[in-house]
Amino acid sequence: MPCKSDTNSHNPTPYVWNLPWNIAPPAPSMKNPMTVEGIELGRHLFYEEMLSRTNTISCSSCHDQSCAFTDCGKVLSIGVDGLTGTRNSMSLVNLAWSSSFNWDGSSPSLPLHHLGPVTNPVEMDETWESVVAKLSADSIYPKMFLDAFGTKIITKEQTTMAIAQFVKTIVSYHSKFDSNLYAGLRLSNEESDGLLLFTLEPSKGGADCAQHCHTTAKSFHDNDFHDNGLDPHCVTGFVDNGRGGHTGVAEHMGQFRTPTLRNIALTGPYMHDGRFSKLEDVVGFYSQGVINKPCLDPALKDHIPFNLNSKKQADLLAFLHTFTDHSLLNNPDYSDPNP
Repeated sequence: MPCKSDTNSHNPTPYVWNLPWNIAPPAPSMKNPMTVEGIELGRHLFYEEMLSRTNTISCSSCHDQSCAFTDCGKVLSIGVDGLTGTRNSMSLVNLAWSSSFNWDGSSPSLPLHHLGPVTNPVEMDETWESVVAKLSADSIYPKMFLDAFGTKIITKEQTTMAIAQFVKTIVSYHSKFDSNLYAGLRLSNEESDGLLLFTLEPSKGGADCAQHCHTTAKSFHDNDFHDNGLDPHCVTGFVDNGRGGHTGVAEHMGQFRTPTLRNIALTGPYMHDGRFSKLEDVVGFYSQGVINKPCLDPALKDHIPFNLNSKKQADLLAFLHTFTDHSLLNNPDYSDPNP
C-alpha cells in the first residue's frame, strides 16, 4: 500500500471539542488546525526530554499534571544543571482561550511561546538544530510527524505547533464549582458565602474578585496585566519589570498577567515570584497587604484595604477550593505516553 506522502492524501482527523454547554470552543487556528494526530504528537513531545541539552528536562518537568500543570510547590522552576529560573511556573489549564502567554505576555501565540524554553540557557539550554536532529533520528517521531503534518521532515515550527495543539486540549471543567453551576450540586454554606464575597462589590460587603480581574468561568482571568500592589515601586525599582520589561512602556512596569483561578488550591506558591507559599497568604495579602501607590491598578486602588475578617477570609478560601478539578490530575489524555 502506498504511503500518504506518495499519494498526497494526507487527511488527519479533525479534533472535536467536548465542553460544557455554555463554553464555546476556542477560535480555530487556520495556521495550526487541531487534529487527533497532531495532538498525540504534541503529547509525546510535551514529555520528551530530548528537547533539552542534557536529555533530562521536558515541558512536563515544570508543568506537572499532578499539580494542575504547575511546578509542584517550587517557588522558581529548575532547569538544566540545576539552574534556577526567575519566575514561578504558570498553570497550562484552559490556555486555548488566552490571547498571549507568559507572566509578561511576551508570546502572542502558543507555538511561539514553546520556542523559547528550548533555547533558554536556564531552562533547556539546547539548540533547535540539535533537537530536530535528535527527533529525526528517533524510531517513532518521523512517522508521527508524517501522520500529523504529512511529512517526515521535522522542523522546529511543526514541533512547537504540535505541542501547542496538545496544550490547548488541557481543559478543566469538572470541579465542584462546575457541578454546582451545571449539575445542581449545592455548595456548602461556607462556600456559598465565599461565592458572594467573590462576586459582590466592596460597597456591598464583597471582595470584588470577579468584577475586574477573575472575570469569566472559562478560566477566571481577564487576559490582562495589572500592578496589584506587591511592591512599592512605580516605573523603576522592580526586581522584575513584568509586562514593561517586554513592551518598554513605563506604565507597564510591574504589571503581570492575571493567573487563572482554576485549580488554584493546587498551584502554589503564588504570584510571579512565588512569594506566597499558601493560598491563605494570598487572601490575607488582598485583605490588608496591598501597597497603595500611584501606579496601583484602579480596580484595587478604589477599594483597599478590603479588611476581610477571619470569617470572610475562611469563606473565600472555601469557595476558591471549589475550583479544584481532581479528574484533571489523572486524566490519561494528558498523561505521559511512556511513563
